Amino acid sequence: MGYVEPAQGESADRRVLHWHRPRRPGNRVGRNSMTSTALPRERLSQIPLLANFTAREAEDLFSIAETVQFQPGATVLAEDEESCNLWIVLEGTCEIVKQSDQTGHKVVLAEVQPHQHFGEMSFFHPAPHSASVRAKTAVKLLRIDREAYHRLVDGQCPAAYKLAFNTIGGLAERLRRASDRLADLDSAANAKPPSEWSTFRSKMFDAWNL
Repeated sequence: MGYVEPAQGESADRRVLHWHRPRRPGNRVGRNSMTSTALPRERLSQIPLLANFTAREAEDLFSIAETVQFQPGATVLAEDEESCNLWIVLEGTCEIVKQSDQTGHKVVLAEVQPHQHFGEMSFFHPAPHSASVRAKTAVKLLRIDREAYHRLVDGQCPAAYKLAFNTIGGLAERLRRASDRLADLDSAANAKPPSEWSTFRSKMFDAWNL
């Protein structure tokens, strides 16, 4: 991956970063395809995980990344399965889906929009996924492989540390929002909350370092 010099008369601010990592032998992609892509530099600054990356650091990170496209309805991550990738949405919308223990139906918990990411919990702390992610529309995603990321860490690459730092910041913000939401729900309850609510609340705050 590297810079593409601007054409004659084109502003240098419109330079783009191209990257592509060839598919490894035996890597099955199923209902998706991998392609090369290019992003204007100003768009990179809109991706929270890449905040404060220098051009060189972005290049180092993209050297281990690849773009993957999924069609609507395709599963990106499957609940209760384990994978080792961190994903950034470049185009389209994904849905986070959870299997209901009571009804057995799938419930859409949230949507993931362009520039947002998912998969970070299993990426940094390997464990089965607690929910599935599927493509709501046709999507283009940036996929970062954990083993390749560890090579950056072993090489003391600043991009690896910045990615971890930005991920922690994103998780902290999610916890703050969850904390605020729980406080609002608690205040709105006029009667004694059911035991299920108390159990849920204790699980949310257990071992939190606030």
